[in-house]
Amino acid sequence: MDKNEIADRIKLIFDNYFKNKKEAGESHGLVLFQVSKGFGYDFELELGLSSGKKELLKPFAMYYSEMNKNFNEINKEKGNSLKISRINLVPDIVIDIQDKNTKSSKKEIYGGSGISEYWEINTDKNDIIVYRLSEDKFKLKFYSTYYPGDKVRTPIMKGFALSIHDVFNTRVSL
Repeated sequence: MDKNEIADRIKLIFDNYFKNKKEAGESHGLVLFQVSKGFGYDFELELGLSSGKKELLKPFAMYYSEMNKNFNEINKEKGNSLKISRINLVPDIVIDIQDKNTKSSKKEIYGGSGISEYWEINTDKNDIIVYRLSEDKFKLKFYSTYYPGDKVRTPIMKGFALSIHDVFNTRVSL
């Protein structure tokens, strides 16, 4: 399965989560996806690291648990355009889709900026590796690998469950 198809499946799962939260009148945060098939935003994430360096990255998706006033101001400045050139607000969760062309994990960079969780979706192995912020606050440590049959859950998004079957379309018909 290719990255675009997986991206579309993940977007649908997040959309359903947000729709259910909105219908229940609950706070649900904000997720930004890179543009795919005309949907999403074109953005770069600028992160200040604990070392003082800055990194500019293009993750597949970012989740913010609270609607940040600064992001709303950025969005207003850009109008209805899908182009948001640079975001320098640290998200709670960053998601990347890895494939055979992906050179390396960015967990050290994301951890060095204080991001709470980093999810690597591996298209070649049909798994998702989750890293969570360690006690020292600037290092992500391995939390779990999720395989078909598992569901990724996070304390950051109450009630959210990302089924690995649904991401990779691995259900077997009997």
